[in-house]
Amino acid sequence: MSRLALAKFTAAKICHELASHLSAVQFVCEDLAVNSEETRELLRSVQLLSLTLRFFRNMYAINGHTENLSDIILDIASAKRIVVKDDGLILTASKINYNRERILCGAVYIVSKSCKPKDEISISGNDESDVVISVSNKDRMLPSDIENAFRQDIEEDSVNVFAIYLKHLAASDGLSIEVDPTDECPIRIRVWKK
Repeated sequence: MSRLALAKFTAAKICHELASHLSAVQFVCEDLAVNSEETRELLRSVQLLSLTLRFFRNMYAINGHTENLSDIILDIASAKRIVVKDDGLILTASKINYNRERILCGAVYIVSKSCKPKDEISISGNDESDVVISVSNKDRMLPSDIENAFRQDIEEDSVNVFAIYLKHLAASDGLSIEVDPTDECPIRIRVWKK
């Protein structure tokens, strides 16, 4: 097993173990949620954490994921009260292969980290080989470590690890990922075939 495969396997296993215990906490919180707003907010946080662990467990799975990443990423957006517009059904296309699904869902996850409730993430493109993922709210920005990760001439130990993983995953599938902001759309990530 290569060092990368071992690292992915380890990350997936850690997420799996944490998710199992988190589910037990979630069931207890659901019983208490009817009593207070604080408990309902705690439950929402636990649900979001559980979804995030499921997302990463499936992202790093070596032999394919056990759940649809697109379903999980849409559930994460819903838990964060973010709207995802995928009018071309690019993210949920039945013909999309495993790596492309991981790359696109990973890019949506990165974008969602900069969003707040009621923000809208748009997914557009001709097909899964030229896709733009954007947020139209002018007040949102990607963190600099994310932007730096998609540059070509960077020292990889100084930037976001997940973004670097996506960049390498895309390259292995003949795709490129770039941050491509505009004045109207400061958060804009393009995934395209080289």
